[in-house]
Amino acid sequence: MTAPDRKPHETRVLVERGELADKLEKLSAFIESAEWHGLPETDRDLLIEQRNHMTEYLGVLQRRVARFL
Repeated sequence: MTAPDRKPHETRVLVERGELADKLEKLSAFIESAEWHGLPETDRDLLIEQRNHMTEYLGVLQRRVARFL
């Protein structure tokens, strides 16, 4: 399906998927950084939990996109 044939909500989910993938990539890189290791354990745990939820959310968006691409 070409861009002009997409419905507005399909375009929005594609944009949302891209934005989330970018944020997830940046968070994952931060979790591998020396700065992350200097954070308190509670903060590190919360960031890992956040990454896990973002990964699940991205999976949902990818399944939605697969239904119309």
